[in-house]
Amino acid sequence: MAEQIVQYDSYGMEESPFILKWIAKGREEERQTLLLRLLTRRYGSLSSDMMAQVNALTATQMLDLAEALLDFTSYDALAQWLAEQAKGGDGEEV
Repeated sequence: MAEQIVQYDSYGMEESPFILKWIAKGREEERQTLLLRLLTRRYGSLSSDMMAQVNALTATQMLDLAEALLDFTSYDALAQWLAEQAKGGDGEEV
């Protein structure tokens, strides 16, 4: 439905659905990069499995993880949160 709404850039020109998707993809990649940097800063190098789990998160889950990261007390809490997401859980336990 969002693609059906005509949006205009700062010059008053209509933005195509392709451009809007491209922008959204860029934002998702930036969100993912920032989240991985935060996790690496907190826990050091992540395993390839852990990175794959983070990369598989939806945009909403990435935001939830960024918020939950503030409450994690250990690397195990992060692993548990990611495991809950893979099972479809809410990821609220830390």
